[in-house]
Amino acid sequence: MEEDFEINSNDDFFSEDSLVYKNEEIHILENKMDIEEASNEQFLQNNFIENYLESVVIGQSKHLGSDEDKSDLEDKADNEDEEDILNNWEKIELNKIIPSKTINFSERIGFNYDNDIKASDNNALFFFKLYFTDILLNEIVTHTNNYYKFKETIEIKKFEKRRHEKKWKEIDLEELHKYIGVMIIMGIIRLPSVTDYWKVNEFYKVPSVHGNFSRDRFWQIGRYLHITDYSFTYKNHKEKFLSIIKFSDHILESCKKYYVPHQKISLDETMIQFKGKSKFIQYMPNKPIKFGYKVFSVCDSESYYLYNFKFYLGKESQEKTVHNFSTEISLNMLDCLAHKGYIVYMDSFYSSFELFKILIEKGFGAVGTVKANRKSLPHKKIIEKKNCYRNEFFFRNNILLTKFIDKKVVLVLSTIHGNNTEKVSRFSKKGKKQVLIPSAVQDFNIHMRGVDIFNKMKTFYYYDHSFWKWWKTIFVFLLEVSIINSYILFKEYNKSKISQKDYRLSLAKQLIDYSLKNKQINYFFPKKKMKRSNCRLVSTKVHRDCKICSNRKIKRVTTRFMCEFCKVHICAAYCYDEHRLSNK
Repeated sequence: MEEDFEINSNDDFFSEDSLVYKNEEIHILENKMDIEEASNEQFLQNNFIENYLESVVIGQSKHLGSDEDKSDLEDKADNEDEEDILNNWEKIELNKIIPSKTINFSERIGFNYDNDIKASDNNALFFFKLYFTDILLNEIVTHTNNYYKFKETIEIKKFEKRRHEKKWKEIDLEELHKYIGVMIIMGIIRLPSVTDYWKVNEFYKVPSVHGNFSRDRFWQIGRYLHITDYSFTYKNHKEKFLSIIKFSDHILESCKKYYVPHQKISLDETMIQFKGKSKFIQYMPNKPIKFGYKVFSVCDSESYYLYNFKFYLGKESQEKTVHNFSTEISLNMLDCLAHKGYIVYMDSFYSSFELFKILIEKGFGAVGTVKANRKSLPHKKIIEKKNCYRNEFFFRNNILLTKFIDKKVVLVLSTIHGNNTEKVSRFSKKGKKQVLIPSAVQDFNIHMRGVDIFNKMKTFYYYDHSFWKWWKTIFVFLLEVSIINSYILFKEYNKSKISQKDYRLSLAKQLIDYSLKNKQINYFFPKKKMKRSNCRLVSTKVHRDCKICSNRKIKRVTTRFMCEFCKVHICAAYCYDEHRLSNK
């Protein structure tokens, strides 16, 4: 400011006009200085933004330079992130060969029974009773009879309303055999409803059903059938389910006791169809049976024998476990076969890198598909790439990860396979062609189907009529497990090629014949031969009280049928039989 306002001796600086003018000039220059300072700050900001944009443009121009510069930058980035992306996995080159491994297996496979089987006992009923033993059947008989007595004392009013029904007769072991045999026949000869088996129409007649049971007697046994103690009070639904599992444990012990599976086994789920109200129903959209109880199963991959199973009841405890749920359930299901040299095939729900390391320590071989987002696998950028070779292999800690590109990217973990491939024929619109498939993928497709074929065998002749109680669907499942496993044992022991349908028919016949073997009295007719009755029912227009079952003080029962000989009204269902026998 001083340099701009030097005072000259010639100027009249102290005059009034000059003083006002100079003051105005000073104020104008000060305002200019303030504007210049503000503009300098804005200039610095604008200059910073311009420099930043120039650096970005220069960086882009460097990347958009020659192809050699671009490839050099990409190679540097790939080399820096290669260890992070592969996650300690070694990518196997095409010229490198990893051999497959063999696991020693010295178990005596097949039917495991200590005693010799007599020729007279070598039948379907003998093998079926290895699972449904007489002890188990006697428990069902006692629980069923006790349950009826309990219901009769508690629900007196309901039983008074059903006085016109046939009176309950205690079930015995022989009648329970016959009841199971009739259930097996109903699974082979299927009709839309249970009542259709007793229809008069000749197209519905099945003599093996209505010849052994009346309709109401079959309904009575199904209504009061019980496999657990009724007197025990359960706190919740889970405790009641656990009581059913105690019953199933007897059959599970027999499944493990009488058979030694082949070396290759499969681990998967089985569904029991049920759409009623229950806390433990699962929804599985990818399964043929979408609603029902979920059962974890271990099956032989060659004979399709169900060796081990476990019902899923949700999370057993809220405490944190060492492994995730799929790893815990896999180890629990396979623990009984540890250190014996078995090879397990499983799907992506179970398989993981951690599980396969534990299975190697326990002497198992393991093969299974795996999800791309599992822990300890290479990054998704490598796994989910489709624009690469059809087959790629990665190796880490004696575990091989196979990447196979079909319609989608398929990932398979294996502890026994190498990086060799096999030729497989595929069909397309152009025709038949040969495709190279990794041996791990081909082996998985062949031996993973153990549980699936067991489920298929179960659905062929399944007793699929509905029940009033949720646990009766589990009872039918356990019955099917016993039939299919006994069928496999019968085939292997006798080395026969009998079909499952013929085996079921022979088993049903033997169960019904067993009920008649110890019968010495014919319960349908008296011992002495008596004359034929003259009674005959005719229909009338008037409804009157039944002579036998009607009681106006308790329950009045009217009927329009009348005995033409005796001139009294009689119910056509059961009272007529009693009236006719009394008048002989």
